[in-house]
Amino acid sequence: DIGVTGVQTCALPIYSYNRLSEFEKADKGVKPTIDKKYSEAYCCRAICYYELKKNEQALKDIELAIQLDKSNSEAYYQRGRIKLSSGKKEEGCMDIGLARNLGNASAKNAFDDNFCWQFAINNYKDAISKLKLNQFQTASESIEKSLALCPDSARYLIIKGKCFLGLGNLELAFHNFDKAIQGNSADNIDAYYCRGLIYV
Repeated sequence: DIGVTGVQTCALPIYSYNRLSEFEKADKGVKPTIDKKYSEAYCCRAICYYELKKNEQALKDIELAIQLDKSNSEAYYQRGRIKLSSGKKEEGCMDIGLARNLGNASAKNAFDDNFCWQFAINNYKDAISKLKLNQFQTASESIEKSLALCPDSARYLIIKGKCFLGLGNLELAFHNFDKAIQGNSADNIDAYYCRGLIYV
């Protein structure tokens, strides 16, 4: 049984630490640790608030659950549900995509049911357009949204690599092309070609 006082006592050091400047954090030394079960408790309470149509309270608890455990896939899934229900489809899909990538089974279904992949495709098309205009930084920002939804897509990784190539960051370009090649897709030829350009 996790009481509210116990959770607040445990969460307060994390909250206080996160409000410090980088210099103050360095002066304090080691970041406080927390038991991940408190994240689960906040996530469970957020689900209750959500079912009671108290989305504002639900979001506050979900945010704290994520802050306490950044690998809590259920928290990202629930935050995505809340955002979807409040009309913030792209934000909701980003959270559901993250939960899916963390292995949440419910998120996998929700990702397809809400056509979240469409946002990845739209951002991909936007990145291609910007890449053709040599707007490498903005193209990189667009394709990053696609990769947040589909992190293993060779096609998206190649575009990210091309952005880094255009920005002159050969190391990150090589890394993205290499990761695309590891995916064993039909896009490997383009990834090999682009990676070869780095050596020329």
